[in-house]
Amino acid sequence: SMLQSIVSVARVLVLTQTNVERAALSTDLAVRIDRLDVAQRPESVHITESVAEAVALAQSLQSPGDLLLVTGSLALVGEVKQILAEAQPASLQKQELA
Repeated sequence: SMLQSIVSVARVLVLTQTNVERAALSTDLAVRIDRLDVAQRPESVHITESVAEAVALAQSLQSPGDLLLVTGSLALVGEVKQILAEAQPASLQKQELA
C-alpha cells in the first residue's frame, strides 16, 4: 500500500487532519501505521491538532536536504500550499510566478 511504502522510508511522520467532515482522524491513521508490517519504522510519529501546526512541526524537524512530503486529500494539500506560500517572502513569491 502507499501508506506502507511511505512508512518504510520516512524518518519522521507528522499526522494531522483537516476540518472536512469526511476527513480521516489522525489518531486512526496512527493506529493503522502501528499495525503495519514493515521492516523499518520512522524514528518518531507526531500527531497534531491542525494543519498549520503540522506544517510548523514538520519544518522544525527538517534537516538540510530533507524532503517534506504532503499526502492526503486535495483539501489538505491545498491548505498546506497556502500556509507555505504565505510564509515565503514576497520577493520569492514573485520569482515563482515568473
